[in-house]
Amino acid sequence: MATAERDLRAADTPRGPIDVACFSTFAAVHVVPALVTARERYPDLRLSLRELEPPEALSALRARRCEVAVCYSYNLTPTPAPDELTVHPLVVEPVFLVLPTDHACASATHRSGVDLRHLTDAPWIVGSREDGSAALVRRACAVAGFSPRIAHAVDGYQLVLRMVAQGLGVALVPQLVAHAHDPSPDITLRPVADTDLTRAVYAMTHSSLGARPPVDAVLDLLRPPPPGDAH
Repeated sequence: MATAERDLRAADTPRGPIDVACFSTFAAVHVVPALVTARERYPDLRLSLRELEPPEALSALRARRCEVAVCYSYNLTPTPAPDELTVHPLVVEPVFLVLPTDHACASATHRSGVDLRHLTDAPWIVGSREDGSAALVRRACAVAGFSPRIAHAVDGYQLVLRMVAQGLGVALVPQLVAHAHDPSPDITLRPVADTDLTRAVYAMTHSSLGARPPVDAVLDLLRPPPPGDAH
């Protein structure tokens, strides 16, 4: 009975290799701390990070090159989850308009929200992937009644923020970007008026991996703590 009890405890202990495919901003803020905690809490769990954007992460998951894929979807441009995969919600965060600090719409009078119609002639900076922030900008501006003037398409939020700081355009960025990158005092984040813009971040796994201690442990580590929770 003692041997069986030890075997049962061992079966419930997270162990073995688990590869997590994740995009850079969530990886910087949440996966890196998860790697550190996993090393201390689960010495037999070998957690590895693969930095991949959602389409590549999903492909890696389908090809069994990773066990967990962290992806996201904007509320205005939702992405249906594949039927063969299990979705594990992680966090829903607001999306903000980022402007040069000296822009008229960055003033305190717009603290509660900026009407995008004030930016009909503004140059916009979007991500280089059409299925990401570019699609969100086009949809958000369409809701406001105009087509945005896309001036730049770049790969990486750090570059987006630097370009906005230099007055080269305006952009939409998730709240997590402000945590992953130290924003310059030359930029200001404002909510968008009259339109609820959010980004849902979630993990996906193969349904066959459900209730496996290593995967469950990783998913628990990836979930951000509730607001106000110091732990």
